[in-house]
Amino acid sequence: MGTEFLKIKESEDALEIIQNLFDKYYTLQSEEIAVEDAYGRVLSGDVYSRMDFPPFDKALKDGFAILSQDSFGASEESPKTLEVIDFLEAGSTTDKIVEEGKCVEISTGAAMPEGADAVVMVEYCEKMDSAVNILTTVTPTQDVAKKGSDTEESKLILKKGDVLTPGKIGVLLSQGFETIEVYKKPTVGVISTGNEITLQGNELPYGKIYDVNGNMIKNDAISCGADAKFLGTVKDNYDQLKAKIQESLDDVDILIGSGGTSAG
Repeated sequence: MGTEFLKIKESEDALEIIQNLFDKYYTLQSEEIAVEDAYGRVLSGDVYSRMDFPPFDKALKDGFAILSQDSFGASEESPKTLEVIDFLEAGSTTDKIVEEGKCVEISTGAAMPEGADAVVMVEYCEKMDSAVNILTTVTPTQDVAKKGSDTEESKLILKKGDVLTPGKIGVLLSQGFETIEVYKKPTVGVISTGNEITLQGNELPYGKIYDVNGNMIKNDAISCGADAKFLGTVKDNYDQLKAKIQESLDDVDILIGSGGTSAG
């Protein structure tokens, strides 16, 4: 009677078995880390906005903050002339109020002055000493980012399980987060087994091969977000392999062994 043929499991089935064991025996732990160091980490809980963003109405273009109605009918042939009462750079404010016939010169990112409801791009303006000719019609809120237009206070902005990309880190920073709760990285150990395995740096005897799988699997685990390390090689010896496994399990959450043949 020949040797029994064992059924090879599909990769999807193997992953399901591993996931079920993981869910049964392993509890994900959380830790608080600096947002600036959180690239590639996984959120352990939902994150809600702390404030409206933007936190104020702000100009989206360089130009002039005006009452939009003051521009109605304006064109290059028939411009509307407004008095310039102040100048705002990003980060500055003014106590002057924009009323009919008046405007404030403004830079991209600056808070809109009270009374103004639109920005006329500088390309559609002719600046004079203390006045400006408006050469086009604009509508209310044109080139203005309204307060809370990106997100409102207490809104869900990131979900549990999200992987933190540069963009998502930017979202957290824009809300003033210095630290964030993420899952701890699982620790993964990798062992290569086989009498034929030789480590790089050693002479390669006839019939032997250099180990490749160990470090490939380690780096694959790192690419998936784990803290992984290669734990060395073990000969095809039951007692040695058992001892290595027992020793390694004290230091890692997951242990991966590479080796074996169809006959065992």
